[in-house]
Amino acid sequence: MKFEYQFKFASTIYEYFYLKSGTSLAAFMERIVWLCILTEQYDLALDWIETGWESRDPDQPYIFTGSELYDPISDHPRYIKVAQEMGLPLK
Repeated sequence: MKFEYQFKFASTIYEYFYLKSGTSLAAFMERIVWLCILTEQYDLALDWIETGWESRDPDQPYIFTGSELYDPISDHPRYIKVAQEMGLPLK
């Protein structure tokens, strides 16, 4: 239940700043991806990863560093596609 509230809050704040001001909150977006993964909302995590890539988020490569946190989605075709488009090696 705690993660659900954290996720809703983080997602709402990010969407407000990103959509209203066009500001890229790179580190914040990565935390939203973490919350999505921790709450097993993998498709939503992938949506945020794709959003980060489309907006050319400068911190986006950190998502592909091989952290165990990303293991649940690391073999997903959408995750692999973004890594390939960015020219990053997969672990």
